[in-house]
Amino acid sequence: MSMGGGSRIEDLMHDRLPARQSPVLAAFLSVVSQGYSLAMRARWRFYRSGLLASTRLPCAVVSVGNLSVGGTGKTPVTLLAASALSEMGYRVAVISRGYGGSLMRAGGVVSDGREILLSAAQAGDEPWLLARRLPGVAVAVGARRVRSGALCVERFGAQVLILDDGFQHLALARDLDIVLMNSKTPLGNGQVFPRGPLREPVDHLLRAHALVLTRAGEGAPQPPDIWPSDRPVFSCSHLPTGWVSAPGPEGRLTPAAGPGYELDFLAGRRVAAFSGIANNESFFSTLRDLGHEPVDCLGFADHHPYAPADLAHIRARARERGADCLVTTEKDLARLGGQAAEGLPLYALAVEAAFPDAEGFRLLLSDSVERALSRWGKAGGS
Repeated sequence: MSMGGGSRIEDLMHDRLPARQSPVLAAFLSVVSQGYSLAMRARWRFYRSGLLASTRLPCAVVSVGNLSVGGTGKTPVTLLAASALSEMGYRVAVISRGYGGSLMRAGGVVSDGREILLSAAQAGDEPWLLARRLPGVAVAVGARRVRSGALCVERFGAQVLILDDGFQHLALARDLDIVLMNSKTPLGNGQVFPRGPLREPVDHLLRAHALVLTRAGEGAPQPPDIWPSDRPVFSCSHLPTGWVSAPGPEGRLTPAAGPGYELDFLAGRRVAAFSGIANNESFFSTLRDLGHEPVDCLGFADHHPYAPADLAHIRARARERGADCLVTTEKDLARLGGQAAEGLPLYALAVEAAFPDAEGFRLLLSDSVERALSRWGKAGGS
C-alpha cells in the first residue's frame, strides 16, 4: 500500500505516464520547463560574468550534488566523503540547507562533532542523519550556506567544508564539484523540471569536476555522452551495513560511526516496513534481498512529516499482521524522533556507499583538498 502517491505531474516528469495520455498538461509543463531552463542559464551566466558573486571561504570546499531531483543516493556519498577526509586528519564540517527543518531559514549547528544539538525537526532529516553518523565532524544548516560555512571555519577551525546538495548553490565557491547520477536513469527524459527531473539544462553538467554513477550493479555503468573523457567517473553501490535503533524521547545523542546492530540481528523476525523516501519500493526490495519478506509495506511521500496519528496507524497495521517489529530507513527514523520509542520495537536499515575504486575516490578528495589548502597556506591532514 502507498500513501501520498505521485501526481500526474510527477508521472509525466518520470515518464511513468505517456504524454499522449495527458497532452494538454504535458504541453503546459514543457512551456514552463523552457522558461525555467532559460532562467537557470541566465543565472549561471550572471555568476560566470561576476554580476552575481561567489564567495570563497578560507578553506577547502567540496560539493556533493545532483543534476536531477531526488533518488541518487546522495546522503551515503556525503557521509563517505566526510568520513574519509576526517580519517585523513582534516578538520571537516558538513553544511546543508536543512530542507524540511524549522531552522532552515535562521540556520544553526546540528552537531559540534561530540554532541547532537538539534532535533531532526529543527535540522531536517538528512543533516540530522549525517550528524548522528559522523563523530568528530561538525554539521551546520541554513539556507545561507556562506554564513554557515564561515561559522564552521571560525567556531570549529574547519579546514574542509562538505557542501551537501551543493551543485546549484553557486554563491559559495568550491574546489571540487562532484555530481551524482542514478546509473539506471542518469538524465531521466533529458528535460528540465517540471517536464523532466533535471534541475538544470544537461550541458550544465560540464561545471562538475567528477561524476559518480550511483546504484550501480554488475559491470561498469556508462556516463552520459556529454561527459568529457578526461574527467573522472566513479561508480558506487549502496549497501546495507546493519541496523540502527530508535533514539529515546529524552537526552542528548552523541554521534556514532557504526550502525549498532549487525545485518543478521533481525533474522527470523516478522517485520513490518514503512518509509517516506523518493523510492519506497527500493527500500522494500532491499529488505527482501536481505531475506525479510515484510508482513506489511506502507509507503509515504518523500520527506513525509510523521504525526502521532501516522505512527498509531503504522503500529495498528503491523500488529494486525502479526509483526514482531517495525523497520524503516534512517531518514525516516530521523523524522520520527522520540515518538518512535513506544510500542513495537523500531529499527532503521543503515546504508553506506561502496566504491569499487575507493582508493581513486579518496585520492580525488585528498588532492583537491591539498591544492585548496596550499592556496591558503594551511596545513593539510596527517
